[in-house]
Amino acid sequence: MSDFAFVGPGGGEKIDFMGHLFLVKRSSDDFTFFVNEADPGNGAPMHIHDEMEENCFVIEGQIKARAGDQEVECGPGDYVHIAKGVPHAWKCIGDQRCRLIWVTLPGGYEEMFTAMNEAVGDGEPDMGNIAEVAARFNTRFVGPMPE
Repeated sequence: MSDFAFVGPGGGEKIDFMGHLFLVKRSSDDFTFFVNEADPGNGAPMHIHDEMEENCFVIEGQIKARAGDQEVECGPGDYVHIAKGVPHAWKCIGDQRCRLIWVTLPGGYEEMFTAMNEAVGDGEPDMGNIAEVAARFNTRFVGPMPE
């Protein structure tokens, strides 16, 4: 990895997956930095990363985030950290699209979404297939999105 990187607005790897737009600005073995856009009602079901921690910063919109037994509503300027091994989920709430900055440690998280896209193809999403792909990336689905 070089000592300096620049990625302008709109630049980076774009991944469109099940109502999410991921714009990966930088990824290495150490971390992945990406912007996630999601429509109201979209998010991620309860899941566990066995080997990864996540950091989320809300740019626009509102989300409901759950980690373990804790649940919070977050808006622009709010930050959430999820340690590895902690069950967590989030959902875009309200009537505005959400824009979130994520930093995951270690890196390579975008590879899971690319692999999931390949598993889904053009058909209806099969959560069994998606869960199999996620398991290859040490991620387990354990429950639904927040209400």
